[in-house]
Amino acid sequence: MTDGKRSTELDILRLLAMLAVISIHVSTTAMSWTDTLIRNIEFSAVTWCVPVYVMISGRLFLAKEKQLPISTYFKKYIVRIAVAFAFWSAIYQVMYIAMGAYDGLNWKGILAEYLTICGFSG
Repeated sequence: MTDGKRSTELDILRLLAMLAVISIHVSTTAMSWTDTLIRNIEFSAVTWCVPVYVMISGRLFLAKEKQLPISTYFKKYIVRIAVAFAFWSAIYQVMYIAMGAYDGLNWKGILAEYLTICGFSG
């Protein structure tokens, strides 16, 4: 069931995962224990979407048809992902500073928090 290079099954799975992600993000904050129970049931029913996105990405990223050397994967993909991650992490740090989340910290403390968020400190 493939249409050229596209996989219909993966497209359907991606659509379902997209709807599940939307469901997670539009859930409102619970007000009472019944709201909390309903939200927890809904959340439990749709959390499969995140690992499914990771698996679909892995399937497409490591497809046999590509057969690229590891250096090409690193140069072409991993560096771009790391740069995008660092860029958006920096944007969020500016937002946190503007909101006053780091009041009382000097630039070294803010840098330490940034590196912690990026996963560079233990």
